[in-house]
Amino acid sequence: MKNTNLNKKIIQQVQRKIKQKFLQNYKYTFLNNYIEDYTVFINTIPKSGTHLIYNMLKPIEGLRWFDEFIVSKPSRPYRQVDDRLIFYKIEKLINKEVARGHLEFKSEYLQYLNDKKAIIFFLIRDPRDILISEINYLSNINVFHSLYPYFHKEKSLEKRIIMSLEGFQDDQISLYPFSDRINSFLGWMDNK
Repeated sequence: MKNTNLNKKIIQQVQRKIKQKFLQNYKYTFLNNYIEDYTVFINTIPKSGTHLIYNMLKPIEGLRWFDEFIVSKPSRPYRQVDDRLIFYKIEKLINKEVARGHLEFKSEYLQYLNDKKAIIFFLIRDPRDILISEINYLSNINVFHSLYPYFHKEKSLEKRIIMSLEGFQDDQISLYPFSDRINSFLGWMDNK
């Protein structure tokens, strides 16, 4: 019980800090209403805390939550999405909507989001944690993910780590090496 209360307190403190920083950075947008139309895009590398930051922004009043999720490679099928679909999803975001995603960096995506006056949150986690979380997710949790059968049938953690680090390809699917997957997102860090 004591840990639960402590965890709730910590979460509330973090939520207050995020809200404070959010309002501080965009005070003209929110407090002075100089900009009335904007969207919020929460972008993360998969297994980096998408839902954590999403839940921490929930208490901010005036935002709209329709659960739009924009990804470069969905779980099923695990293939690169056509840019036209990504642009379409960005275009249809409405005023003050919060969208989440796992969108690899392309300057065209950034430009499209900037045109929508998007406030972009990019969250990255320690890659070692991402790796272990990804392996657990693909081996034990998401049975509908296209990569699940490959990771689930391999019982050795060491071999799962090697699969994820090195990537693999067969007739059905390809998984790029872990470093390539991480690097494909890092362009977001340079664009504040």
